[in-house]
Amino acid sequence: MRFDRSRPLSWYPIPSASWILLLVAGCVSGIGLLSGCDLVGQSDLVTLEVRTAPGNAGITSPPSRTFNSGESVTLRAIPGPDTEYLFHRWSGDLESGENPIHFTIEENMTLVAHFTPRPRTLTITIQGEGTVEHRQAHTDHDFSSNLVGSYANGQQIELLATPDPGWEFVQWRGENFTFNRPANPEIMNIFKDQQVTAIFREAGS
Repeated sequence: MRFDRSRPLSWYPIPSASWILLLVAGCVSGIGLLSGCDLVGQSDLVTLEVRTAPGNAGITSPPSRTFNSGESVTLRAIPGPDTEYLFHRWSGDLESGENPIHFTIEENMTLVAHFTPRPRTLTITIQGEGTVEHRQAHTDHDFSSNLVGSYANGQQIELLATPDPGWEFVQWRGENFTFNRPANPEIMNIFKDQQVTAIFREAGS
């Protein structure tokens, strides 16, 4: 049974036939037929349910639990130490990109901590004389000539090799994956930190 916590509760104990009232115990105690129990300031219990997505990407602190209604809550999303994820956002009864998140809980709530795969690093090395540029594939983004780039997990990357005068491009060679290809430009997928080598040789050699 739920009560209005802003108002005192009055109740009247009535003994059954052949019984007499001796003692009332609880919020107040005494002997008599009228007693009052003041609920002002007392709290109802509410439940905070917390989930993570993906389920194995991390944990939350605290996990799902009950609180007193009106209690202040600080909730933190923690990526797993052996995962490749970063915190992204909260969804559910609150939407936020902050971590930790601070709020007052007054009713049952459900929150989901979303994690996203951390960006992948592309490292380019050059054998011979030439330059390499890269960008997200199938876009009109500008090429970057930096030899280290950062891309979202699973993204396709376009590689473009330009030989210096008197040199010619031979092939791409990849580290930790099968990637020995002569196409130029070349499209590759990145699912982990990867190193790619552009191989040039002197023309006519």
